Amino acid sequence: MIRLNAFVLLALSAAVTGCASSGPMVINASDKAAVQSAMPTVIAVGVVDKVTSTDSVVTINFKDTKDSQLYAVVLSAGRAAVEKAFNGDIAKAITGKTVHVTGKVVLYRNVPEIVISKPEQLVVVD
Repeated sequence: MIRLNAFVLLALSAAVTGCASSGPMVINASDKAAVQSAMPTVIAVGVVDKVTSTDSVVTINFKDTKDSQLYAVVLSAGRAAVEKAFNGDIAKAITGKTVHVTGKVVLYRNVPEIVISKPEQLVVVD
């Protein structure tokens, strides 16, 4: 957790001091203000609380997102590739783990989500 906090602090320091970054903004998945003001592409950092799956979608819920409501989904178009990257069991591979989810924050039914369509958008960091 200390390593993760240092990473987030470094990213925030760069933003405050005006250092340009070539990558997406890093936000905490539970930070409502950051989620609401997110730039088009971000890296959401959070601990996966629960993964649910239906025929058409895999939903990834993070811990402590009651206020921000941010979650991630893997839709059917990218599902096979993402599942393959996690040996066919995304839930087993990421539940309870800290992950980075890279993508655009969009509103679906007035709730912010990130759509994962490629395996490299979902990275386990612990």
